[in-house]
Amino acid sequence: MNIDDKLTLQNCEEALVLVQKQLQSGKDLHLAFNQLGAIYGILKQYAKAEEYFKQAISLKPNFAAPYLNLGIIYNTQTEYVKSAEYFEKALQMDDNNSNVHYNYAIALQENGEINKAIEYYKTAIKFDPNRADAHFNKGLLDLLTGNFTEGWKEYEDWGYLSGDRIKREIKGKLWKGESYIGKTLYVFSDQGFGDAINYFRYLPYIKKLGGKLIFECPANLYNLFENNNSCFDELTTPEKGDKFIPDFQIPLTSIPALFHLNNMEIKTDFPYLKVKETKENYWKNVIHNNNNLKIGFLWKGNPYPPINKKRHAKLEDFYPLFEAPDTDWYSFLFEDDTELKNCVYKNVFDFTKEIKDFEDTAAILNNLDMVVTIDSGLAHLAGALNKNVLLLVPFVPDWRWGLKTDKTVWYPSIKIFRQNSSKTWFNVINEINRYLRDIISK
Repeated sequence: MNIDDKLTLQNCEEALVLVQKQLQSGKDLHLAFNQLGAIYGILKQYAKAEEYFKQAISLKPNFAAPYLNLGIIYNTQTEYVKSAEYFEKALQMDDNNSNVHYNYAIALQENGEINKAIEYYKTAIKFDPNRADAHFNKGLLDLLTGNFTEGWKEYEDWGYLSGDRIKREIKGKLWKGESYIGKTLYVFSDQGFGDAINYFRYLPYIKKLGGKLIFECPANLYNLFENNNSCFDELTTPEKGDKFIPDFQIPLTSIPALFHLNNMEIKTDFPYLKVKETKENYWKNVIHNNNNLKIGFLWKGNPYPPINKKRHAKLEDFYPLFEAPDTDWYSFLFEDDTELKNCVYKNVFDFTKEIKDFEDTAAILNNLDMVVTIDSGLAHLAGALNKNVLLLVPFVPDWRWGLKTDKTVWYPSIKIFRQNSSKTWFNVINEINRYLRDIISK
């Protein structure tokens, strides 16, 4: 949290002792209560934090800090409407504070006021030009709104400085799109599975520009990507370690920015991932042989970072879909899950304990008719395989899915269903349910 940059979990106990002494002195009690709120905010005891911030306000109503801190507390709990009210009050007292503008921008963003959020990120940057998190967040919103030139520049310039991208020390000169004929280029996957699948499409174009292309991918993707070896000369994983010093290197997630900022265009043919026929045939014999519509589904995924939780649904949200006639549903949740164990629908199946990696997942998908999923690696994989995907996205989605339209430039087979301002899945599930039943009735 940004409540107090000097506070950490380790020094909270010491800070608490000092605050208690200040309270006993009876001096500057508004400062003491604000500090108490900050301490309990760091400790994630939000009810106590809220109580102390409000006490600070009652003692000194024109003191900006507790208003800012209350807003941050509410942001942390995804109560963005409430947090915006407190940031607005803080701005009335301190409108040249980068922290207030930055945190207010987060609330505006999550309330769907995207253009206004961009302006407040800009103001935060004006008061603190080196504020990396404001630059990076603004860049993501630029990408979301289609301002790709500014968005990719912010993403590249500030992603590592903000901590949203983790820098790896890879030997070799950073590749900037030049020919590397007679040399070696090392491209390494540096984000999640979805990013690796999404940006894999660039490799054939990169390979045409030079000599030896070595691609490093997560181990779970190795067998799948190995089936597509015309896109690289050598495939490796982080576990194998560096065996050599390449002439050039570049993280995979920097490639879209490189292509866009240098006007390098690609045309992707779908599907751009292949699966071994033996794998597909194996899963064809496992999946039920009937005339039902066979649908893969996923309702939740990686909880980190915490903002990802807005992408997740509850399994019971999907229950109306399971009731569609002549459908079989195949879960792709790779964890032991109470929701799934308690599901009573006889047309819901779970083969995930038999799935070894993404190659198995892709082979199953190629034996299904459709996928219904939240924003996840599964969505990217199904899109890369050109499977029909009904994608549930939150009110404020990941930048890749843009705003308003039900299409995406990334995958022609994906149809997007968006949350409305209620930020629940009710309207989305209703729309998907109608869509499915129309298909079934034809």
